[in-house]
Amino acid sequence: MTCKKWDIVLVPFPFTDLSTTKKRPALIVSPTEYNHGNEIVIAFVTSNLKSERTSDHIIREWQLAKLPKPSLIRMRFATIDRKMVIKTIGKLNG
Repeated sequence: MTCKKWDIVLVPFPFTDLSTTKKRPALIVSPTEYNHGNEIVIAFVTSNLKSERTSDHIIREWQLAKLPKPSLIRMRFATIDRKMVIKTIGKLNG
């Protein structure tokens, strides 16, 4: 699967204590050139707007990104094997 910067993908995102994962959308933030290797860097995407933090970024065009509801990007990052990407959901205009 080709992974490009600004793609919204469905992945098993790790909990901060690394005890388990939860299938959820994430934003690929690593450069497309980097993503040709085995790893990609992703940022957490959530639809829980009530817990918005000052470092969060609201996705204004969430429908164009093919997200099911209004969402935001949280500054929580993970480096994962690109084979863990279940599917590409959409794309942000970067």
